[in-house]
Amino acid sequence: MNLKNKAIHSSVKVFELLPPLVDTDMVADRQDKKISTQQLVKGLILGMKKDVETIKVGIQRLFPFLIGLRLRRPII
Repeated sequence: MNLKNKAIHSSVKVFELLPPLVDTDMVADRQDKKISTQQLVKGLILGMKKDVETIKVGIQRLFPFLIGLRLRRPII
């Protein structure tokens, strides 16, 4: 059982954060596109203020759209 289900009958609000690759020391050697920790925190706070349960920051916001495009394209 996940935390969200455990908290369903309590006053605790659980938010889910789906971040992209964040520019930290752990990934400093990677050349992939990254967002800053400031961008991540800004997106998290904005999502919490808007009461969004699943907060998608950066490129993660595009995934549902991209998956939808992929599903519409016929597989040959």
